[in-house]
Amino acid sequence: EVANQSLLKIIKTWLEGAKGVWPDKLPGVLWAFRTTIRTPIKETPFKLAYESEAVMPAKVHMASHRVMKYQDESNEKQLHLNLDLIDEVRMDAN
Repeated sequence: EVANQSLLKIIKTWLEGAKGVWPDKLPGVLWAFRTTIRTPIKETPFKLAYESEAVMPAKVHMASHRVMKYQDESNEKQLHLNLDLIDEVRMDAN
């Protein structure tokens, strides 16, 4: 509930004068919320959800190793394998 109240306050502040264009600005507001470190836990909501640091678009100026080695076919296989193992991942999280 505290996070929801905080998010609502941020949305109201940032989108107050954005009549008509708020759908274009909302993703940026949500990105900022998800990638800001929370004081009590000293982590970002993004890292807690995805177990990796978010890369800000402004910091992306060269391809990472993962992007350079991307292969569509093997990526599809890995995605299917991850879906097959999702139940185990969820059990480990509990």
